[in-house]
Amino acid sequence: MLRSLKEITGYTLQETDDVIGTCKDFLFDDGLWVIRYMVADTGSWLSHHKVLITPGSLGEPDWQTERLRVKLTREQIEACPPLDSHAPISREYEISYHEHFEIPFYWMGADFREGMPGMDGVINTVDDLPDIEEEAAVADEPSGEEPGEGRLRSAIEVMNYSVSASDENAGRVDDIIIDDSNWVIRYLAIDTGHVIPDRKVLINTEWIDSVSWEKESVFLDLTHEAVLECPPFDPDEAVNREYEVRLYDYHGRPRYWEKKQP
Repeated sequence: MLRSLKEITGYTLQETDDVIGTCKDFLFDDGLWVIRYMVADTGSWLSHHKVLITPGSLGEPDWQTERLRVKLTREQIEACPPLDSHAPISREYEISYHEHFEIPFYWMGADFREGMPGMDGVINTVDDLPDIEEEAAVADEPSGEEPGEGRLRSAIEVMNYSVSASDENAGRVDDIIIDDSNWVIRYLAIDTGHVIPDRKVLINTEWIDSVSWEKESVFLDLTHEAVLECPPFDPDEAVNREYEVRLYDYHGRPRYWEKKQP
């Protein structure tokens, strides 16, 4: 199911019957647009306050009570490597984190491709994940980052980026829509209010031409007119397959759910 990250951010995090903090942010791989971690704020009970939690350790959100289950104990969270909230997440930190929880290194090819654990711990196979060969190719490209660093970006920061199409401003990123079966970022929700008031549209991440992280701008592989006139998105309504069909047919793009798996 497609979910709004803006909605989940701020949810109470609960371990069994014990509240352990709140969801503050999500970190995603800027090459594949896949969520790698949730940033949890543990409040005052933990000295380093913020910790990372992988999607595999998250349960189903309770939309009525705005709570998100975490399949880790307080003891496990308290013992995890301390996170410096004022510094980028280094590969060295990720290695220590993954070794602590005995999680395979996703950057070595280990990912959720073998399936996502359900609430009962059973691994359920999932499809439509980004190609591992594509990830390797992206990783080989110059990124301007120091060797050994990851490519993790804050979802909260991106939600304020400007959006350009055909060299014209098309709005700003208002929300990020993820597929909760594999934590792939499927869409950016674009607010076009500077041109058409109270209108939002969805743009698939495959339609992004480039991103300038320094200028905080997203550049689309779409015309300005195509963005402004595509089917409107209502954030109060669930993103269903009927809407997605209309959206893809409007842009004349191949539907991601119909692509053949390798």
